[in-house]
Amino acid sequence: MSKKQTKRSDQRTLEEKFARRKRAFETISPLPPRTMIFCEGTKTEPHYIQAIVDEINQKCRDYAMGNRIKLSGHIQVIGTGRSTTSLLSYAVRNTATGTQEVWLVYDHDDFPSDQFNATPRMADSESKKGGTRYHTAWSNESFELWLLLHFIPLVSNISRDEYINKLVEYIPGYHKSATDVYSRVKDRVSIAIKNARTLEAFYDSSANPSDMAPCTKVHLLVEELLFYL
Repeated sequence: MSKKQTKRSDQRTLEEKFARRKRAFETISPLPPRTMIFCEGTKTEPHYIQAIVDEINQKCRDYAMGNRIKLSGHIQVIGTGRSTTSLLSYAVRNTATGTQEVWLVYDHDDFPSDQFNATPRMADSESKKGGTRYHTAWSNESFELWLLLHFIPLVSNISRDEYINKLVEYIPGYHKSATDVYSRVKDRVSIAIKNARTLEAFYDSSANPSDMAPCTKVHLLVEELLFYL
């Protein structure tokens, strides 16, 4: 019996083993990139987004336990009380090592238009430095626009107070500190995404964010998150 024949047998065994492991790996959904989401608000936006993230993190924890991986919150949501360029600066200073994706969630509100317009460009510049990619999910005027799009395809620019007044018609008792908003609109998220895309398409691709009213880019973040559920 030759050593050459033994090596061939061993090689076939290894190839079959690796093939089985590859097939097993391909059937498992990969973990999402390590992500941090910095919100302007400390209530409405974080509560809504955290509800989605909790579902993703639970899925990640189940995967990690089954594969003996040490894993804490794979996606973090942080309410900051900062907006536009200040929010970006805060995110750059506080992004944890190893974070692959950073999202900024903020409104136009009464903040200067030049800062509102500059934030996406500055985020792109940060991304080009390598390592971490920065994205913006802004709303003009406010996050309540995104919530309202779960119910109606709003195309007229209205005030922040009017958004809330209209929301109460669809979400009785709505207020900015409510922690259950996502659970109450969860079944209508696909409608909100469709309405947000339609609204975005009204504007020229070169338009400044401050000139896009009403408009929101929150659907980009939500679509990214829902991909991992």
